[in-house]
Amino acid sequence: MSEALSWTQFKSSEQTPLFIDAAFTLYLDVLKNLNESEIPYFFDWWLNRLNLSDVWMLSRGPQVLALLSKPKVKDTHSERWQYNTLVVDPHFSDAVDLPFEAVKPIAFTVPYAQPTKCFDGAFAASYFQRGFARTSDNLPRIQSISGVTFEPVTRDNLDTVCALFNSGYDWDGQPADYIQSVKTEIARSVNLHSGWCYTATINSSPIAVVSYLPLQAPLLGTTSVLVGDLLVLPEYRGKGIATNLQLFAYHRFKAAGIRWILGNIDPANKSSTGQALRVGRSPMYDILVLSPISKT
Repeated sequence: MSEALSWTQFKSSEQTPLFIDAAFTLYLDVLKNLNESEIPYFFDWWLNRLNLSDVWMLSRGPQVLALLSKPKVKDTHSERWQYNTLVVDPHFSDAVDLPFEAVKPIAFTVPYAQPTKCFDGAFAASYFQRGFARTSDNLPRIQSISGVTFEPVTRDNLDTVCALFNSGYDWDGQPADYIQSVKTEIARSVNLHSGWCYTATINSSPIAVVSYLPLQAPLLGTTSVLVGDLLVLPEYRGKGIATNLQLFAYHRFKAAGIRWILGNIDPANKSSTGQALRVGRSPMYDILVLSPISKT
């Protein structure tokens, strides 16, 4: 008879080596993306999670099968900082429940192509977003586009860049206050140096903009940048401007010593997914939603 499955919650520093070893074992495929100098940041990232999150380890005897973390600060910046994580041994498929009661859908950041079979019957699995990542190693050259100049957004051209969102922001159904929040975040990025923003211009007039935010890479723990918003005016789309504007930014990140560039995209958004692939980003993690299945 096989040993029973059990969840163990992290309670004291005496358990730290056990949980850190579990993270190393279960995230080994993710760690293969890091170079030797980056791997220590993964362990620091997990030490932070042990301090700031409730963490559980699923095991059967000595075999570690899953690791789950849930921030102690609830529902705060759930996509950027206070996110839940889950990793499962890819060979594990026995039915298992979460170590806490879930009465509503709950999202987890998981490695790309994370198996979910072990939750069949208790939860319905779906994907909210997919994390596409690349490094600034071996970047393609920026292609020259006639009449187009790529440059950082500064206080001098900030207002005209933000005005692009009044005419070119075509996400159906986005309310005016959301668009204003995007413009506000870009303004803060420029005025407070809290992020990065670049524009493509023709005759000094902005026709495209891309913004980036600082982030510890999900699952990796390394310094990275996250794509915020990317916009090209409709009449200039399909000319390679979005691709080369992003490459312009990537080369600047490389010069600044920033290696990882990330972007979270709805997997159903084929346009954004295609754009990510064209600039060399590939899937690294998913935001998996587990929705409880009613037992009645």
